[in-house]
Amino acid sequence: MEEFAWYKDVEPGEKSVMPGTYAVLGLGLVSTEYFSLLRRYMEIVDTEHQSAQDGYAEAFIEAHGLTPDRMPVLVAILLGGSDSAKPVKSFVINTPDLADALLSELESKEDYERETVLYRIFGTRAKLAQSARKETSPMKEKLERLLAWYP
Repeated sequence: MEEFAWYKDVEPGEKSVMPGTYAVLGLGLVSTEYFSLLRRYMEIVDTEHQSAQDGYAEAFIEAHGLTPDRMPVLVAILLGGSDSAKPVKSFVINTPDLADALLSELESKEDYERETVLYRIFGTRAKLAQSARKETSPMKEKLERLLAWYP
């Protein structure tokens, strides 16, 4: 992996990716042993000039599931997406354990990072608010805490 470097197999301006992209994304689907490498990759990927990682969260959830212990990796994946990345349909916060894991992971993040993650999970603030209204305790309170971070 080399930050701000690109494979030379496409014309400039085409969907260029950082060296190591194909290997890291593949390894991240194969084994939990590569999660730290995947997180490091997502921290250095040039999200302004690369979008190949935008759909990766779907593949990751399909391969490993959506569990509280996967939340740090999943948040890193969401933060590694470009500004044009869409919400992840399979990323559903529907249990108190998942909500707690997400809250815990977002506590140490900057406001703009929280907003990015919440958009990638819930879409609009209105959708998160609607989900919170439909829930009962304790999920309702957890979703309301998330809502407080979503401007």
